[in-house]
Amino acid sequence: MKSIISTIAAMLLFTTFLGIVNAQMENREAAGEAQNEIANQPKPVIQLVIYWLAILIIAYAIAKLSAFILNQLANRRGKPEFILRWLLPISRAIIYGIAFYIVLSGIIRRIEFGGYIIIGVFAIAFGLACKDLLSSWLGGFVILFNRPFRLGDRIKIDAYEGEVVAMGLFSVKMMTTDGQLVVVPNSRFLRRTVTRATAVGMNSPVEVEFILPSSFPLEQVEKIAREAALTSKYVYLPEPVSVTSADDFRGIFLTKLKVKASVFDFRYATQFAEDIRKRVKLELKRQRFSE
Repeated sequence: MKSIISTIAAMLLFTTFLGIVNAQMENREAAGEAQNEIANQPKPVIQLVIYWLAILIIAYAIAKLSAFILNQLANRRGKPEFILRWLLPISRAIIYGIAFYIVLSGIIRRIEFGGYIIIGVFAIAFGLACKDLLSSWLGGFVILFNRPFRLGDRIKIDAYEGEVVAMGLFSVKMMTTDGQLVVVPNSRFLRRTVTRATAVGMNSPVEVEFILPSSFPLEQVEKIAREAALTSKYVYLPEPVSVTSADDFRGIFLTKLKVKASVFDFRYATQFAEDIRKRVKLELKRQRFSE
């Protein structure tokens, strides 16, 4: 009898315990569903816009900070300057890519099927409107990974020749020999032939032309021009200096004199040409030649 009572009491206690546990679980499920409903409620549009703008601003600040750090490291001696500067556009692309992914994923989660159609139409229109910009962007990635040239290289594309001073995702900046900054879109490098002259050394050929009266003694003038090139501080002596002449007619008979020599560093090509011109003119004036 006692065992039966004990068994019944144990069963009642166990049933009560299961009821309590079941009630607790139902309460927790109800609370979780309530929290999910609260979390899934659409946030105000202004709050979302502020949130996305904050992400883009933070990404911009991080990109600027990383560019500053990489530039400082590249300017120090003993550091791999080309590699560090090459990392600038890559790091910028990664940072902005993550930021835009966060923003776009947040937008896509809050739209219906019709919104996808609108976004698709907008994307096509945007792609057609920004065709050149997107091609330059893709060209930037091709240049970064294919590496046809690097920072500090001397290249020639179309009528422009100079030193590569900056490489970005949309354009390449070149400093010409006469000190002009030329910005070339990356898309142009995919459609044009690029000549990289740095591979053969820093020296570069320079041509200087003179238009002189035909009455000047040709041999003496050629000697003056040759000595002016050979004695310049910019000349690259391992390369030969050549002086050629030809007849020219511009209403009167003239002599066209062309001096061809190599400068030791292509960045001084303009100074080298000006130095030759100045030396030749001074020597002609000293020897009492008059044009």
